[in-house]
Amino acid sequence: MVFFGFGSEAMANDLGYTTREQVFERVFNWLLGYTPGDLNLDREVNPLDVVLMVNYVYLSLNPPPCLNAADVNTDCEVNPVDVTVLVNYVYLSRGRLLPGCVQ
Repeated sequence: MVFFGFGSEAMANDLGYTTREQVFERVFNWLLGYTPGDLNLDREVNPLDVVLMVNYVYLSLNPPPCLNAADVNTDCEVNPVDVTVLVNYVYLSRGRLLPGCVQ
């Protein structure tokens, strides 16, 4: 259970800040215990996660089950930079994966 010290109506969607939907998505992902880079929710980061991200970013196929886990460089969008970070992590053992959007 998660308690806020204010009502969800206090999160105004039209002010340019994080929307209610983004807040609740982050809370649900946190409760589910997602791992950054684990796009298919199999509890490990592997080449299959890279395939899902490449398909989503470059081919515009369906988003992965945990889209927030795809933002591995915390720039609040899933783009080719995230693909590069994930490929370096999986195939070259370089860098680290960060947990989702940070604003």
